[in-house]
Amino acid sequence: MKSLKSTINQGLVLRVIFFVASSGFAAWSIFFNIYLKETIGFSNAQIGLLSGILPFATLFILPVWGVLADKYRRKSMFLLALFMSMILINAIMLFSNFHLFLGFMLIFGTFYSPLTPMLDTIALDYVEQNPNDSYGEIRLWSSAGWAFSTIVVGYLLKGIEIKYVFPITGAFFLAAGIFMILFYQPLKVTRSIESIKFSHFWQLVAKSPRLLVFIFIIFIYGILTAPVMLFINMYYNEIGAQSHQIGYAFAVQALFELPFFFYGKKLLKKFGAPKVMLFAMAITMLRMFLYGMTNNPNLAIAIGTLHGVTIGLFLVSVIEQIHSFIPSKWRASGQSFIYIFYFGVGTALGYALSGFLSEKYSVKSTMLIMAVSIAILISFILISFGLYRKKETTTRRINS
Repeated sequence: MKSLKSTINQGLVLRVIFFVASSGFAAWSIFFNIYLKETIGFSNAQIGLLSGILPFATLFILPVWGVLADKYRRKSMFLLALFMSMILINAIMLFSNFHLFLGFMLIFGTFYSPLTPMLDTIALDYVEQNPNDSYGEIRLWSSAGWAFSTIVVGYLLKGIEIKYVFPITGAFFLAAGIFMILFYQPLKVTRSIESIKFSHFWQLVAKSPRLLVFIFIIFIYGILTAPVMLFINMYYNEIGAQSHQIGYAFAVQALFELPFFFYGKKLLKKFGAPKVMLFAMAITMLRMFLYGMTNNPNLAIAIGTLHGVTIGLFLVSVIEQIHSFIPSKWRASGQSFIYIFYFGVGTALGYALSGFLSEKYSVKSTMLIMAVSIAILISFILISFGLYRKKETTTRRINS
């Protein structure tokens, strides 16, 4: 007799897990900085440091969880991380001292940071053995979960204290965990993805100096775009947005990511990855400039429709270019460069810098400063690309 798990479509199960877990991710993270500001009274500089803990800690934690997931099965390790995060997320309300909070966030990050990468890996395992399905179609349910949660939680906060986002998050995590236990059937075969060693990395850089330049670009860009990542909740709070408006803002951002994840490849094919990436960076510069020029929350929400270009289109173009620098056997793990230098070190430093600048000036002024900095970065890319094309043309003429 077949078990209940074996009779249920596992693609559907994964979609539900992505939706519910991502609802939990959104419920606390979009209001976390505001909780630190309004309830505890931390400064913007302190909030920037605390916000940077999770992406920075991910660099050191993920390799350990990867080994454990391969040894003890991905489902088991994901559930362990999920349930520990559920417990620890509620413990956030116990801390008000900055240094204790900093230490606690390191502990929390140990279990929370690997959740999204492990969930992505589980989905990729499924897609690998079920080619009729696609990762993109599963992943979009994460964006749907973000949109749902931000709207619902934003409205709930009109009648309850902001600290209750943490037990709400715990409830979403509990629901996702129970659903996985009851309905998810682990795959019998999983393939470990080969990781790029530092020796391999330097070999690649030696063969293609452009790779090092490219990594430097996405690293700097990660720093400069921090204000429009999760630190943007501080911006909405500064211009007087209500909790439900902040919820709407993040829902709009999540929904406008979807078209670019679907149609990004077509744009890459038509215009080429470098041009698409520069376009995305230019739109991000425009978006941050517009944020810096308005005090109207509703207008700021409308500006957030550009988020799909800022994140979705930028990421697909970066992935395409990373693949062009890396041999095919390392392509899957080559995406780790993006997480390390953009979402990892770059974003972590960006949060800290954004906190410092917004403390000295304002979040709006920080947006304008970063917009100007992105314009300088784009100019650097255009000049570098022009010099490279000129050198390439000269070399070709000499060889001919």
